[in-house]
Amino acid sequence: MKVRILTMAILVVCLAALPAAADWDHPVKWDQLDPGSYGALSYINSESEALTADDFPCTETGWITDIEFDGLALSDPANIDALRITFWSDVPATSEEESHPGTLLKDLSVGPADPNDPLRLGFQQIDVNRYKVDLPRDSWLEQKEGEIYWIGIQGVMSNDDIFGWVFRNIDANTWGDDAAFTGTDYAPWWHWGWDDAGAPQLYQGTLPSTLVKSADMSFKLTGIPIPEPGVFALAGLGLFALLRRRRTTTGR
Repeated sequence: MKVRILTMAILVVCLAALPAAADWDHPVKWDQLDPGSYGALSYINSESEALTADDFPCTETGWITDIEFDGLALSDPANIDALRITFWSDVPATSEEESHPGTLLKDLSVGPADPNDPLRLGFQQIDVNRYKVDLPRDSWLEQKEGEIYWIGIQGVMSNDDIFGWVFRNIDANTWGDDAAFTGTDYAPWWHWGWDDAGAPQLYQGTLPSTLVKSADMSFKLTGIPIPEPGVFALAGLGLFALLRRRRTTTGR
């Protein structure tokens, strides 16, 4: 009996570490969800395109499975046909320029969630200007502890509406470099910054003395850790011990 109880406990631990298709509450991997008073252009429509991205660190190896962020459509939230979510590697800052997105790691188009089908994951508006994105399993980003990544969020808009990703409160602590920007008539990458009047503007290169605040975006990432290979090996040994115990008990 002791062997069986121990084995089942090992199997439960192993299964608990495996991802499921449906959505559930996941541990927070990074949180700077604290909206301010301005939004950064970040959209795709039939006339033009703008992309804003922000950097974040990985503090534990694992998958990113869900995203919350603050954003708004200029005219009507019903004009958001989809959200384009991109993840990028990091190009570190130099004496000439700020850090910015590098290699494109994931490029996802996420449609609206279906409230009548919990297995159809997507984005949903959960508050006035707050959105939650539940990524399908094949769209999760695997990230490694100690690495820096960038996330871009764009609204794919109908009726030539535009979408803004809301800046984080400028009074909150910032992390990394300012959010980066590219778009129609802009080469990558320009950077958002705050001037003395408190309104965002774009700059490029070393931080000018007139920009006294740093510009981060308002978002939160949740996910799950990737199980160590030893967890599965331990479960396999436990299963072998259980089978051997059963054979001994039955005389086979």
